[in-house]
Order: sequence, then C-alpha cells, then structure tokens
Amino acid sequence: KQSFSVEVPPKGRFALSCSSIYRIRVMSTQFNQYAVQHLEFSMEPEDLKKSFAKITELVQRQMAEHLAKIGWSELEHDDSAWKKFYEMYKFRPSTLADNWPGIVEPTPSRTFSMQHIYGSEFDRLTWELSAFYPDCFAKVTPIGQTIKVLDWQHPCFTYDPHAGYEFEAMEDWPIPPLPNGDYYIFLTEDLSEGFFGHPWEQTICVMGDAFVRQLENAPPEVFSNLVRIDGVEV
Repeated sequence: KQSFSVEVPPKGRFALSCSSIYRIRVMSTQFNQYAVQHLEFSMEPEDLKKSFAKITELVQRQMAEHLAKIGWSELEHDDSAWKKFYEMYKFRPSTLADNWPGIVEPTPSRTFSMQHIYGSEFDRLTWELSAFYPDCFAKVTPIGQTIKVLDWQHPCFTYDPHAGYEFEAMEDWPIPPLPNGDYYIFLTEDLSEGFFGHPWEQTICVMGDAFVRQLENAPPEVFSNLVRIDGVEV
C-alpha cells in the first residue's frame, strides 16, 4: 500500500492530481493544502523515479508515525469494509456533479455544506471540526469498540476514541475530518452510522440517529449550512 508504481516514458509529461497533493500534505505539513487543482510538468525519467522514491519514503515514515499514535491502527482487510460500504450506500465516487452526493444518504441523516469554511475563519472552523469529531465518537461508541476510518484508495484505519489521544491540529489526524482531498469516512464498526465527507461537493453527511442527535445541542459552527435532510434538499 505504501509503494508507488509509475510508467515512465523516455521524456514525457507527468500529471499530479489535487487529491494526491493534499494526501501528501496530510502526510507532511511541508505541502500547501491550497494547492491548485491540477499541475503538469516535464521530468527526466531518472528524476521522476527519484521523486517517487522520496514520496514513498515520506509516506512510509509518516504512516509509522500515525500508527504510533495511541488508539490508531491500520484497518486490516479493508477491502471487505469497502465492499460492504459500496453495497450499503451504493457508493459512486465521481468528480461529476450529476453523480453527487455519491451515496444514498440514509434516514436519519443531515448533510452540511463545507464551502463556507474556506476563508478568513478557516483555522478556527477546522479546529472546531477537529475537536467535535473525537468528542462525538467518544459519546456514541461503546468502550471496546472502534471507529472505522476509510480513505478512498489510501490506507485505512481503526480509531479507538476512548484511548485518550488528544488532537492539537488538523494535521494530527491520519485521515482528517475535513474532506478537502478525498472521500474521508468515519463509521461505526457495522458501518451504519458516522460521517461521510465528500471532497468535490464539499459536504459532510452526518448519518444515523446517534450521530444526528449530537448536533441537537450546541453543534459547532461548521455545521451551520444544512443542504439535505435524509437525502432530500432543503
């Protein structure tokens, strides 16, 4: 999962997507999260191979750091978790608006736009989101159970919200709450409840009765722009 494979032409063009840029940024704060949507550049084959070797080393090192965090483990057999998720929610990943919201949003659920988060209040709002997630997980997850944390086409994790790990910044999350790089999904062990983050629609769907009820009393400001209830536009 941590290796990169690339077919290098004699001297061709290599494209790096926005999601790849952000994924690297999650792994290392050296990269800028406000990266442009698409970069294209030319490289000599040997330079390209060296670049991928450095990225691989960076990802492996950061993965080891994530797994050293108390309460976090790599999700074993994540293919079976993804298969179940696809089946339960009719998941259809796509950058095309016609295919959004990407899942069949269940009842009960509440879907909120995240577009307003990008601005002068970005740091404050993302911090509120980062603080809300573990508090919510601790309240709805029985001791002894974990949260499945799915990152589309990337390594996935289990997270024990009762283990005591404290987040100080968004970058502390192996997979962050704000979906501005890929589909970031946090679910109970049976996948029936949790958060579904859509990077292209820029929404978070809060799914299941226990999670929806966490929004009833003083929800964070980031959940202020409601766009759908039970999958129906409001």
